Amino acid sequence: MTSVIKRDDFSSVAWNLISKRAGFICAYPGCQRMTVATSSDRKSGLTLVGVAAHITAASVEGPRYDSSMSAEERSSESNGIWACQIHGKFIDDNPSSCTVDELRRWKSQHESWIFKRVESGRELSTTGIAKVEIQNTGVFKEKCQVDLGRNNIILGLNEAGKTTLCQVLPPTEN
Repeated sequence: MTSVIKRDDFSSVAWNLISKRAGFICAYPGCQRMTVATSSDRKSGLTLVGVAAHITAASVEGPRYDSSMSAEERSSESNGIWACQIHGKFIDDNPSSCTVDELRRWKSQHESWIFKRVESGRELSTTGIAKVEIQNTGVFKEKCQVDLGRNNIILGLNEAGKTTLCQVLPPTEN
């Protein structure tokens, strides 16, 4: 007789909160893959390539399992992060680098990014970066905000932080 391992899966309510708070966009840093689209072939009318991944495992056999958590805590929205299927698998296969603390940080940063997109009314994915905040990097010890336009020229004295500023900007897509 085989024993069935109990899993504390997300309820549909928790799953909906996780996916919607993430904007159906993968929360893995730098991915930003959309994970939902229309489908004329599926009964639901949707094709979904995202997963609500557990930050701490849903069962004792999973990565990052925390026995001190209750079943309710393990299956709650606060224990989930939204990811594309690729990064959902990557997260589970690499618990030493995808730690609980890292996953919570990724989730928080992603949800903040989603909130700012909604709050500003601007689509960052089509308009690009509007500002950069730097702190504790190179010469930027105190928090520094740099507002950016469509085209930017960076001028300054030697050791002013021009190189550091360029290094913190994400690469442009061609």
